[in-house]
Amino acid sequence: MQRIELAVTPADTGYVYALTCGTDEGFYAMYKSTDAGASWSAVAAYDTTGLPGAVPAPNLLGWADGGLSGFMPDEGGQGTYDLTLIVDPDDPDMLFTGGVNMWGSDDGGLSWDIVSMWIRMFGNSIHADQHSSSWQPQTGKLFQSHDGGFNITSEPIIGDFNYVYTNCIDWMAVMAGDYDNAIIPDCYEIPTEWESIAGGIHNTEYYRLGCCRSHADMVIGGTQDNGTYLYKDGEWVNTLGGDGMECMIHHTNPDIIFATNYNGALSRSDDGGLTYTSSLDTVITQGAGESGDWVTPFVMHPHGGDTIFAAFENVWKSGDLGVTWTKLGDLPSGSSLRVLEVSRANPDYIYTSRSGAIYRTKDGGQNWDNITSGLSLGVSKITGITTDFDDPEKVWISVSGFQDGIKAYMSADAGNTWANISENLPNVSMNAIVFQGGTINGVTGALYIGSDIGVFYTNDSIQGTTSPWIMYSDGLPNVIINELEIHYGAQKLRAATYGRGLWETDLYSESVIEDITEPAGSTIEVNIFPNPNKGVFTISATMIEANDISIDIFAITGENIISLTEKADKNYSKQVNISSLASGTYLVQIEINNCHYTKRVVKE
Repeated sequence: MQRIELAVTPADTGYVYALTCGTDEGFYAMYKSTDAGASWSAVAAYDTTGLPGAVPAPNLLGWADGGLSGFMPDEGGQGTYDLTLIVDPDDPDMLFTGGVNMWGSDDGGLSWDIVSMWIRMFGNSIHADQHSSSWQPQTGKLFQSHDGGFNITSEPIIGDFNYVYTNCIDWMAVMAGDYDNAIIPDCYEIPTEWESIAGGIHNTEYYRLGCCRSHADMVIGGTQDNGTYLYKDGEWVNTLGGDGMECMIHHTNPDIIFATNYNGALSRSDDGGLTYTSSLDTVITQGAGESGDWVTPFVMHPHGGDTIFAAFENVWKSGDLGVTWTKLGDLPSGSSLRVLEVSRANPDYIYTSRSGAIYRTKDGGQNWDNITSGLSLGVSKITGITTDFDDPEKVWISVSGFQDGIKAYMSADAGNTWANISENLPNVSMNAIVFQGGTINGVTGALYIGSDIGVFYTNDSIQGTTSPWIMYSDGLPNVIINELEIHYGAQKLRAATYGRGLWETDLYSESVIEDITEPAGSTIEVNIFPNPNKGVFTISATMIEANDISIDIFAITGENIISLTEKADKNYSKQVNISSLASGTYLVQIEINNCHYTKRVVKE
């Protein structure tokens, strides 16, 4: 056994039940005592071998029907994660278990039948993964908490799977091996009626978030067991199901969205999240046989949204929105990679890490170096990597664990040497780190780090003082921060929290970004002049050959004001008139030959 859940009842204080999960995390046995724990007997088990007196029972901790149908395998479970047991306060023989689904027994644990099923084979039911059950003494109602929130029922009613087996199975589908369609739709509905009471509780567990450069109010986030959510035009939409992980929005085309499920299952939407093309990772996972981490890292190219990177056991690159993939060299064999960073200053510099090792390439993946030497990590793990916008060799990392003084490191030479900058950071896990680029009132090296208890800030001017890290969590709940991202158009820092939803705050100091997305070593020269101006300015581009050019101009709030695509000669020039618009700062985004340029224009 790996875990035991106990339950008692005021109906008879001598009764004690113990629900146990086995080494496969599935149902092991139900134990019962009628003498307050002095003696025990196994009354039911999934496998009765070695348990004399126990009667066979379905896998109460499985993902589907517990194996009752005989044709739908339902081995194992996740009993170390979700396990509940409760006994009726008025009837010591009536008990309910919770694993992925709920099951009930009215004869002291000898026989069992379904009470809820998350895959909705038998009508509407409650969310998967049960964590707590509680009777309300005054009303007799049962409260149930799970990965989807809270539900309540006036009367939990045990279902009748024998009816399903007799009347609702399409045996032709079973014989054809089509188990997904083996249950006849609408043939049977579980009788328990549940009411959701989770509305207004902001407790979503976000793994990752993604911002849209061209839309300040557009955010996407992957959540634990509740799918991927997209925030657009003031509304939240559940855009993809399952466990939502890393997610990204195209730099210039917000209709193109990438979302992932666990272990790197990649999907892409081309219509703003309405529909998705799935299994874009199969070239890597099935073709190359590589596995991804639970939250597999994906990164969009800093200068072009059509190109993305992924870290499985090696680093992979796709230049066509995830359709085809190229492996960027070979890393030493080992566990799946957990962190990935592509330098804005020079995208040929890529940093990635697994557990306690970090690797670097300076040539786009042709050659990799292990740059772990110099890091005193001990048992701690690297959780985040971020780089300077102007210098690809300037890199910072965040570190998890509870080793005092091992929280953050910095390198000025691409990881050849490291300096410990943990200083006054508290002894909790640091889970994410992000560099703030641009001109910040003359301050350089601005960093935000997300921890188990909130966000901290520092910069070069206060590094080296006695307290270089400043708590930057005013108004933020005391909660785990899984990821941080900056939206420069909105001048906001955004945080994905594990248990209190998504949050944002103003940047510590406003950044003025100049040419942060112009590719290093580019053969294309882009200029905007005069800047500042009175509302009329010229965009010029000098190229080796003619190209299509796309121009988008956005207000600082993210509103798209001008959008055009046209053929550009080698020496391109276009006059733009925004004199009718209010004075202020505007973002000009230009795309040429899959390279993305961003410049700020100030109208006086």
